[in-house]
Amino acid sequence: MNKSSKYSRKNIAFPILMFALLLIEMKILDSLFPYPGFKAIVALPIIYGISSVIIILGVFLTKKLNLKLQIASWILIFVINTIVAVRFYPQQGRQTAIKQIVNTYNVISNYGTINKNDLELYTTNEYNAFDKNVPDDKERYITALFKFRNEIKRDGSNFLYGQKDKPILGDTNIKEQLDDGKDRLIWWILETSKNK
Repeated sequence: MNKSSKYSRKNIAFPILMFALLLIEMKILDSLFPYPGFKAIVALPIIYGISSVIIILGVFLTKKLNLKLQIASWILIFVINTIVAVRFYPQQGRQTAIKQIVNTYNVISNYGTINKNDLELYTTNEYNAFDKNVPDDKERYITALFKFRNEIKRDGSNFLYGQKDKPILGDTNIKEQLDDGKDRLIWWILETSKNK
């Protein structure tokens, strides 16, 4: 095997890895934030386009670098592509993915401020998904569900997310009934960090 073919294989491995990681990132984002709506028609091609251009530029810019600098450059490219993907990932009728991530961090960091009133953020009669008087309402609600899970009446008078078809009964496993990946991730973080 000559030196140039070895070099070209090494040079192509990083871009292929970056494309694979981009696909994995997008799958994770889709699991955590599953409501892209019609915005996805525009946003997803933009994400893939920008990320592809960054990867192609990376191929040209790292061509003559030594291995250590190449690895550092590709790590930077990965971080930039992650920021692009999270920044532009669409959410129909909800806050952006970045705002939801920040809200989740803030709510979990301020776990002590969560009280039983936060369970009322999603009630059958009053909740409106587009009413954002409390911008972190969903995150606070999930955290309150976790914090007060043993105190919630399980007689069918409480409903998960305020939905009449999701009554909280004696045998209801709240964790399994959570709507999306982000809610399950919040629950898991709280389970691993707050359980005694």
